[in-house]
Amino acid sequence: MFRNSALAVALVLSLGAVIQAAEEQIIVPDTTTQIGTVGATAGQIVVFNPSTNSYSLDSSLSIPGNPELDAVHRLDNPEQFLFSTRNPQASQGVDPDELPQVLNASVYHNDVIRYEGGYVWTPGGNPPPPGTYSFFFCNLSVPTLHRLPGGSNIDAVYLEPDGSMVVSLDAAATLGVNQIDYERWDLIRYKRSGGSGCGNW
Repeated sequence: MFRNSALAVALVLSLGAVIQAAEEQIIVPDTTTQIGTVGATAGQIVVFNPSTNSYSLDSSLSIPGNPELDAVHRLDNPEQFLFSTRNPQASQGVDPDELPQVLNASVYHNDVIRYEGGYVWTPGGNPPPPGTYSFFFCNLSVPTLHRLPGGSNIDAVYLEPDGSMVVSLDAAATLGVNQIDYERWDLIRYKRSGGSGCGNW
């Protein structure tokens, strides 16, 4: 087995994800916590604005069924996000307004969903109107050697300018042709293997 340390990063303050997006940071805590002057519960989105050195809750990502999140990345377009849920969302026997019914498929805690809204959010403004949702990373459709273990949970996600996706997990995993061992504090980079389908990684 090979150990990967090139992408290691320390996770601090019990935060599920701290992802840089343009001039802001999006924080999704994995437990109820106080961040600056903001009290946040697990899965809420907190935005740090470095220009004002302030934190605020972000309600611009409105997801059917209100699932608990643990990974969020705001894309360059302010009304588009990538996100992952903390717990699997079953596709059967749920309210028709919940996320799996909107996507017509089960949503797992190691999938990544893309949200595209048709609005520009203004902090403190009205709640956003419904947007569209699609699978961005379908773990069960990814080639077996690159597929995340069933018990692993994506707890941070970031999209690089070249289209590569970087994730971290809440558990160790062994992936790839060379069977590289990744620890829960490592970052894992996925590159497209051709096509834009959610399993083409």
